[in-house]
Amino acid sequence: MRKREKVREFDFRAQRGEPTSSSAAKKPCDRRGADAAETARKGLDDMAQKHRHPVIDWNRMTDRQRQMKARAENLTAQIALDQHREHDRANKALFASLESVLAQLADTPKAEEFFRLFSETATLANAKRIANHPDCPDVVRDEIALRIEKTGATRGREGAASVAPGQSVNASEG
Repeated sequence: MRKREKVREFDFRAQRGEPTSSSAAKKPCDRRGADAAETARKGLDDMAQKHRHPVIDWNRMTDRQRQMKARAENLTAQIALDQHREHDRANKALFASLESVLAQLADTPKAEEFFRLFSETATLANAKRIANHPDCPDVVRDEIALRIEKTGATRGREGAASVAPGQSVNASEG
């Protein structure tokens, strides 16, 4: 390394606020004063650079850079699709075992809690469908019916629940 190169390296270290000699690195110094001076210097630098160019100037990209950007966007989209497919597969796996879980929970307090949780988080239309499930406990059906009545009363339509949950529309069915 030539003498001129050493001087340039020395100057860069001084500008970055790094110690410029081995003895300076070993000496303890008051960090608060140095940090305040550094912050003030950075603030002045930022004010002096009002019209800085953005990190990436999208208007000045070359064709090669546009192609690289398009590839990056395609890769990002592919990652999103892969993650979405994996999420769908996990949901399908849960749904595939749902019937056997319901069969194991039949006539237990856990079944009541299971249906209650699903009906509380479901929309009103889906809650009605949940109440129509053959394994849905009567207690949960009653809670859903109360929710339907309460929602119908708030909306001003007393007859919103013309068919009680758990019963079919045709009276001849059952």
